Amino acid sequence: MRGRKPLTLLGLTLVAIALQAPLFASTSQAQQNPDRIRGWQKNRNFCQIVLVEPGLLRPSVDSMALSSKSAGGRAGVVDVTTRGRRRHRIIIDQATGFSRAPAQGNGDVSITTSFSGQGATNFGERQGNLRRRLRRGTTRIETHMEAKRLTDPFPAGEYGAELTIRCE
Repeated sequence: MRGRKPLTLLGLTLVAIALQAPLFASTSQAQQNPDRIRGWQKNRNFCQIVLVEPGLLRPSVDSMALSSKSAGGRAGVVDVTTRGRRRHRIIIDQATGFSRAPAQGNGDVSITTSFSGQGATNFGERQGNLRRRLRRGTTRIETHMEAKRLTDPFPAGEYGAELTIRCE
């Protein structure tokens, strides 16, 4: 790749959306009934997503792909904690492009995501757009992203992406 500027890659940012019921409408309600707070935490449906480590995208040798699985890349990591009687499911929303890219950086790009889990729920790598049911407890989720160009290599410049993980 003589004469080409190198790709400068930004980290892969994970945006987590956790759905949970509100605890109380006001602090005065909580002060009047502290047992109800403990009961809510123990018995109500709850899903919390905490970012542990952002991922890192790296280019392939031919610059036709940017991936967290390429040499030097890394998966984004979140901890998902669920409680309650209901089983929660997680999914990664389909990314439509880079949140930061040079001119023509988002053109002709195909993006795929995947994730796997260890902890309360153990499962191997699966496509990001397929929901996965989680057991109660904490599961560490590793997420991967790969962007491929179909015709030309990625233009030189800075790239950044965000993945949205939802707990339903």
